[in-house]
Amino acid sequence: MHKETALLARPAGRSFSLLLSALFVGALLWGCDPDAEGSGQTEGTPIASAANAAHGLVVEFYGELVGADSEPPQQMTVDRILVRDEKTGQAEPFVPADPTSLASSLGYFTDVWSPDEAYLVLPLGRFQGFVLFSADNLLPGLRDRQLADRVQIRLAHDASPALWHEFIGWEAPHTLRFAAGLSGDLVEFEFDPKTRLVRSQSPSASSFVAITAEGQHNVRRQPD
Repeated sequence: MHKETALLARPAGRSFSLLLSALFVGALLWGCDPDAEGSGQTEGTPIASAANAAHGLVVEFYGELVGADSEPPQQMTVDRILVRDEKTGQAEPFVPADPTSLASSLGYFTDVWSPDEAYLVLPLGRFQGFVLFSADNLLPGLRDRQLADRVQIRLAHDASPALWHEFIGWEAPHTLRFAAGLSGDLVEFEFDPKTRLVRSQSPSASSFVAITAEGQHNVRRQPD
């Protein structure tokens, strides 16, 4: 099982006032500069980390502790993420598509490994959804931007505004749970990277579509 040295606090409550609508991001890869972080080396000590014992990998979060005198710290702000091979020390950076939206809203989280330690999930941005990598051959995948999959939720009708995305957690062995919506009305979804099916128990599930690496899919209604 993976271990976490610290947890990133998410904003209390699930109501957000979305003042701006983000443009649809249809690319299958995130929009970072592959040379922006150099070799992936960094100075300083991570403020949090999440290890994958099965594959000898660790995700390191760099940034600032907020309320560092409390136990545990109440909040963290993250400005850099590295994924490191614990045996070789080699590291590769992850740069999301919209880091500003994540940093300003505490959108990062450290529960990044699936329960079976087969997948790594990281946020692309509050409006861009999530990207998933296979833990096998992870560092070359990060370096070459070869993702296992991605998932973003949109309203079914054309020209709909982008939706706010919020990480919830995992269900064993590797089902990602998250929410998406507008103006505080968030709907919960589940995504299985093996089948690439996106499900929701919400009666309004048919109002949404899911964007994955294979294209656009209808969200399936899952019985209560």
